[in-house]
Formats: sequence, structure tokens, C-alpha cells
Amino acid sequence: MTKEDFAYHLELATKSALVFTRTVCWNRLADTVDFVIRPDTMTEDAYYLSPLELARFQKRKLEIGRRLSASEVVERLWVEQHVPVYIDLSVYLARARKTTLELCIDRRLRQRAGDIYHQQEGYPPFHVVVPVPPYVLGQGSFHSNWQRWPWRIKLFLWQRWWGMRYRWTGKLPTIK
Repeated sequence: MTKEDFAYHLELATKSALVFTRTVCWNRLADTVDFVIRPDTMTEDAYYLSPLELARFQKRKLEIGRRLSASEVVERLWVEQHVPVYIDLSVYLARARKTTLELCIDRRLRQRAGDIYHQQEGYPPFHVVVPVPPYVLGQGSFHSNWQRWPWRIKLFLWQRWWGMRYRWTGKLPTIK
């Protein structure tokens, strides 16, 4: 995959993530975006990583939480024709003037197009994900920053959700 193709796929996936998240969230998402890169796992004990992949992973660990532009993301993730096998893209934080997208990257790097996941979506290796809170029932909408809320608000919504389940079914839910 060329660097231009990777940048184009990032642009398409970014637009798709914003459109898809707007369909299920009720808060406003700004069109101006920046990115946060996060490796899928933090362990270095993986036997399948090559020395290049391990070196890139150690550099990515130092940048966790740092906000990057699209061009900086391309510079960091496209390495000598190699790209991560998959990249899960989701809204990390929505503010009034800027939306931050999180890129959860696989540590493995591949060059061949056949080795990269999510070909069917049209912008490999990107996969758009919207984390849904547990208190949303059915097709309800929610705030995209729900993961950043204080724990008391989450607890209140969780208790409300369990109460509604009790009223609907007439029996207390059990945890198995």
C-alpha cells in the first residue's frame, strides 16, 4: 500500500466514523478532527512480533494520549510500505470545536494487501467502531463521551437500566 493510498483510506474512514457516530449519538460532533493512537495490547512478550514491529510498538507506547494530525498519523503508521493489519477507529472525545478519534492499532505490520483486514469496507485496514453503553436499550441514542463521564453518572444510569429491566420482565436480573 502506498503512502497516498493509506492517507486516502484514513480520510475515508474518518468521514465514515463521523457519519456513523452521528446516527447513534445525540451530541454534536465537530468536523475538525485530531487523532490518538493506542496499541491493541500493551505487552511486549508476543512471540510473533518481528524486530521492526517491536521497535515501532515501543515508539507508539511513548505517544499514548498525544493528539496527532492526520499527516502525523500517516507518518507514524505507514512504514516502508508496511501498515498495521487492522486499525479500529472510534470517537474518543467530542468537544465543541474538535472531535478526537482513537486509533486502536494492531502491532503486526504487513505489506501485502491480502494480509490486511477489513478489505470489504473499502478503506483497509480501518474499521469504524462505535462503543455502545450498557444502559442503551434497543435503538436508543446516547452521548458519545459516555466513557469519560464520572463514575457516579455511570452508576446512576446502570441502576436505572436494571430497574427498567425489572419492570419489563417482573423478575430481578441475575448475574451468571
